Formats: sequence, structure tokens, C-alpha cells
Amino acid sequence: MKRVFCVLLSLLLALSSGGALASGIVLGGAPSGETAAAAAEPAPEPAAPAQDAASVAFAPLAVEAQANGDALIAGAASPVAAEGMLYFVAGGAVYAYTPGEAEAEARFALPQGVRLLGGETLWGFDAATGEVGPFTAAGAIDAQVQLDAAQLAAYAPYGVCRSGDFLWMLAYDAAAPTAGEEQLVRFDLTTGDSEVLSMPYALEIATYKDGGVLVLWQDLQRITDSMGTDLGIVVDAIDAQGAAAGNIASGLGAQMGGIAYDAQGDTLYCSGAGEIKQAQPDGTLQTVAYAPVTTSMTRPAAFAGGVYAVEGDDGLVLRAPGTVEASQRLTILGGLMDDTARAFMEETGAAVTFDFSRVLTSSEAVRNDMLSGASDVDIYVLNVLLGVQPLMEKNYLAPIESEALQADVASMYPQIAQALTMDGVLYAYPQQFQLVSWAVNEDACEAVGWTEPTPTTFSELLSQLALWEAEYAEQYPDYSYTQLYLGGTQLLSQALTQYALMYATDDAPLRFDTPAFVALLEQIEGMDLGEANAEEMSTEELMSSVMAALNREALIDTLTTDVLTVSDDATPRKRPIAPMVFTEGETPAIQASLSVYVLNPNSPRLDLAVQFLEYVSAHPDDRMRIALHPQEDEPARPADYEDKVAELQGEIDALSAQLETADAATTGELQDAIAQYESQLDVLETTYWAVSPDGIRYFRELAPYMTLGLNADFFFNAEDASATEALNDLLLRYLDGQLNAQQLVAELDQKLEMMYLEQM
Repeated sequence: MKRVFCVLLSLLLALSSGGALASGIVLGGAPSGETAAAAAEPAPEPAAPAQDAASVAFAPLAVEAQANGDALIAGAASPVAAEGMLYFVAGGAVYAYTPGEAEAEARFALPQGVRLLGGETLWGFDAATGEVGPFTAAGAIDAQVQLDAAQLAAYAPYGVCRSGDFLWMLAYDAAAPTAGEEQLVRFDLTTGDSEVLSMPYALEIATYKDGGVLVLWQDLQRITDSMGTDLGIVVDAIDAQGAAAGNIASGLGAQMGGIAYDAQGDTLYCSGAGEIKQAQPDGTLQTVAYAPVTTSMTRPAAFAGGVYAVEGDDGLVLRAPGTVEASQRLTILGGLMDDTARAFMEETGAAVTFDFSRVLTSSEAVRNDMLSGASDVDIYVLNVLLGVQPLMEKNYLAPIESEALQADVASMYPQIAQALTMDGVLYAYPQQFQLVSWAVNEDACEAVGWTEPTPTTFSELLSQLALWEAEYAEQYPDYSYTQLYLGGTQLLSQALTQYALMYATDDAPLRFDTPAFVALLEQIEGMDLGEANAEEMSTEELMSSVMAALNREALIDTLTTDVLTVSDDATPRKRPIAPMVFTEGETPAIQASLSVYVLNPNSPRLDLAVQFLEYVSAHPDDRMRIALHPQEDEPARPADYEDKVAELQGEIDALSAQLETADAATTGELQDAIAQYESQLDVLETTYWAVSPDGIRYFRELAPYMTLGLNADFFFNAEDASATEALNDLLLRYLDGQLNAQQLVAELDQKLEMMYLEQM
């Protein structure tokens, strides 16, 4: 029971703090580590009038050699391996490529809606008609089997591959695509029969041997068992009969994907964070090539002719796995590969590896890893709440002796600079930062006719919640006042966290036995919040409950609001606010999440490590530039903003040219398509920001209330497992009704005083 509650509390704190404490855990099978700007992508493009692909002449495609040893086929996508060759799609045509050649040969126009299937020969699959079979020379499908088109229409597929006599399809239920309910469908290509297998949180599939398939998925039980130190992302084999055939690789981490099987070498490859990794017989991953490219989970990939091909942002990247040189190589445990690290690799020739297969959650764990003779880590990435101060206090970290870095840190917000230094010595440098804000969803308030003033205290928040439940909830089932997926447990955790952030200090133990906090507990006790019995729920059931709550529009959003990308013109309109206080007029506390680079003093490559940090400092991404330095105020667009604008404008220009000669029957269709593209241009201009002008304004307003929570780290870190367990036990007894509010705060205060005295 204690363990379950600890996991739930960790999950809740991670959600309420933007993943600060459990970075990388993926809810609902969605990849983590993606930027907030990516979440602001515009809507899918409208369908333009179809053109006759067969009438277009396709020229060979050049395969461009890259400085890092890779090859790039610009604009290419959807790679599959067949006949010992690499097949892919580009510009509406299917191309064949023999590794080592300078060009890829165009074969035929790809019919609309048809997917490529690899194997001994190249096949096609048309989900609309159910036809499956090899391609003719003209590009038609020579159907070997006719699958039930009506059955196929019930699925929303996002992964398809052919293995032996079977077609495997990873899909959602088209009527209700819900994370956690993913299905793996197996079609027998000799009979057309099918079987549906449950595959919750599956992300990607790839062809495997003997008619089987490989599945990249997130095993939530691994997350639970490891208390979040294992992200649970694994590759498992499923045999031709649909039975589990064993684990092929584990510990992939949040950025690893693009799985592809080399049948000749009986080896799995995957990519991510600038590396190709090869699965070893024991399921571990070994880096076999470096490349500064953006690859991550669910990228289509294939292995053909000794070359690993993965779909990147600019096309297909081809890499030949080989031996990795140990010289000029930095290993960073934790964190995620970003554009700055990739640029450092390109400019210096050094190789940078971000190892995210394991998570160290305490200063003791980091110290033990540093002292381990088997450790090759040069730089660690740690959240400041997970033991950075004890490491500095005990002189376990290498000082960062760089005038450039010291000057940069001196220009940062004082709360941040203080967390990086001790006794005037610099020991850490920011790797990731986020200010975690609540928000008022003004569109949701308007939609339901809510006119109550924005609350500023927890008492006001709970009173408005009671009003919502009494007078609005039944009438507006698609909305909620706030995201109560764990009922009173959630409110208690939020209140405890905010109280600790506001009142914990270094010079005295925190005390909860105050009139304001006791009154709040009693107010929560008096409310019927539909308590979820998490102890009796499976991990999947709990996640489903969480996702159901998150899918409703909340008036008061208590989860992460990415302040820097907020746009007052976005839909829905979400205005950032500070979290609640306990007494009217108090100064709020807004939790900030800060992860930092620290140096292993035993690394033989400290000079290279400092060189890397200096490069990061000199080339900050726009979000870090604004978030760390109060003097910066220049907004910025995402790196792909201009490309998106040019792409949409190109579609508008092409449709406008067709409009000049269009007949009456197609004029309206073309005008509608143009209007949709123009609307998307407007959305891009007003809301697609890496750092928005409105976001900077809100950030500067909220930043004075920023706290990193270092005085309240007993709620977050794993330095003392027994103390954490004792706190969890108190909360469980209270939630079970064994303690009343006065008894809970008395025992909390007693326990916190003991913890304080032990640290003296």
C-alpha cells in the first residue's frame, strides 16, 4: 500500500510540476522530451484536389554524402527493405536504392493511400480496398489476398509491416482512439483471417523473423516497479501465432526509436539522440555509430544492404554501423540530445552520447556511480532537487573553472545562480529549466457561463469547486472546474506541496499545525470529490482515469502551463496565474524545475566536458536564453517556422494557379482549400512560437515568485527512503480515516522536526 501511494504521489507531483521530478515518463504512450513548441503545431493540412500521379515523370534522386559520414536522401520517407534493396517514397513516387550507389531509381507512381510493405519482394497494402500483394511494374497491386475493407475501416492504423505470410497492423479503434487501448492486428495473407491482440501503450512495430513482429512499447509495470527510475520503454518479440516470444531490448529511454531488424545479422537496430544502437544478446544496447541528426521514437526505419535508414526531418538518413572510437567522446548520463549538442558535434568532431537508460535519484547514487570503476560517465544531468546540494557540500563534484561560464551564471536570476554555486565556487550549469504555472482557461469559463472571480487562495478554490459540482458539472460533462483525477488525494498533495514551497526554510523545521492549513484540511474533508480507490486500480486503470480527466476542459488548470509559449490569441485562451496561497495577501510560490550538468571529477575528459558546457553557454536555445536571464526580451520562432510558412504559401500559390483555369465545378473546392491554408497561416503567425511576446510578459510577471523548492526537497528527493516512507504512511492513515486533520498535522510536524534534527 505504501509503495502504491508513493508511486501515485510521485506521478501527481510530476504532473503538477511539468515532469520536473520524473522527466521522461510517458503518459498515454506519448513520447516525452518533445519541446512545448512542437505541441503548438498547426492543424493537419486540408485535402487539395487530387492530381494524376501517373502523369508525372520522376527523375532519379541524388544520395548526398554528409560530412559526418552519413548519406541523406532529401525529402524521402517510409523506408522498407525488400530484395536486398531499400525502397522509399518521395514526391509521390516509389524509389529503389542499392546502398553505396550515388542515386536512387524511380520505379512508379504510388497510388494514393497505398503503403509499402517490405519482405523478399516489395508489396503494397491499400487499407481502403483491403488489397494486399506485390506491385506490378506499373505500380498497381497484384492482389494476393483481399482483406475485409469494412473490418479495416474500424481501425486507425499507425504502424503496418509484412512478415512472412502475415500482415501486422498497430492501430487504435477508429471510433474511440484511446491511449492504453492500442491493438496489434494480425492478418493471415494466405486466408485473409485476422486476430486482434491487445497491446497497450505500443508505439512502433517492425518486421521480425519467422513471420513474427517486433513491438516498441512502454511497459508501465517497469515504471511502477522501479519507482520511475526505469522509463519502461522496451522492444519485445511477438511470434507468428501472436504469442510473446521474449524481450529483445530494454532501457531504450524516451528518445530511442526507429526500430529495424537486420535479418542477415539477426540484429535489432534503433536510433535516437544522435546515435545508432545495436541490441545485444542480453537485451542491452550498444552504440555503434554517432550522427548529429534528430531522430526519436516512432520514426520509420529499415535495414538493407548493411545500411540502417531512418526517417529524419529532412529525409532519409543512411548510416553504416561500425566501430566507435573512444577518443573525443563525452558520455552524459541523463538529459536529452538537443540541437546545441548536435551542433557541437558537427563543429568539433567530438561524439556526445546522452545515456538515458537509467536514472539516478540521489546524491548517494551519483557518488557510487562516480566511484565505480565501470562508469564511463563524464557529465551527469540531475534535477537540483535530487541531491545536487549534498554533492556540492561533500566536494564530490568537479569545480567548473571557466570564466565564461562563471560570468554567464552571474547574469542569471539569483534563485538559479544560487542553486549552481556553493561558497563562491561554480559546480553546475543549467541543462533544462521550466517555470510551472497554473492557468485560467478563459474560453472554457465563457463557454459554461462562469463569471466567478479568479481565486487566489485554496479556500476560494475549494468553494468554487463546490459551486461547480453543485450547479455546473452535470450540465457540462465535457468540462471540469479542475483536473480531479485523484479526488481529495490530488488536492491534499497540491496543498502540501504549495505549503512546503511557501514556508519551508533552512533554519527551522516546517510546521503544518497552523489555523490556515488545518482549516483547509477540514474543508477538503467536508467535500465529496469522487475519491478514486487507487490501491484497487491497475496501473492501466489509473492511467485511463488520469487521461479521462485530462481530456475535459478545465476552468482552472493546475497542471503545467508552459508560460513561454502562451499566446493571448491561441485557442483555448489560457492565462497563466500563480498557484493558490493559504491566506489572502500572501506572496505565492511558483515552483521552477531546474536540471543541471555536473562534472564527474574522475573523468579523463574534463577539459572536453568544460568545452561542451562553454559551447552550450555561448549557443543557448531561445527558451533557455529568456528563462535564465532577466535582461533578455527578444521573442523567437521555432526553427521550422519559416519552412512551414513557405510550405503553406506554396500550397496557396499552387491552388491559386489552378483557380485561374478552373471550371465552375472545381472553383468552389479550390477556394475552400485556399481559405483553409490561409487560416493555417494566420494560426502560425499568431500562435506558433518558441518564445512568444505574451509568454515573455507573463514570465517576467511570475518570475519574482519563483522557487526551486530546495528547502522543501524532503517532499521530492530519494535521499532518505525511510523518511519518505514514513511521510507516505501518515498520509495513507489520514486518507483511510485513521487520523483527523489535527492528528495528521501533529504527526507531520513531529516527523519533520526529527528529520530536521537529523540533518543538523
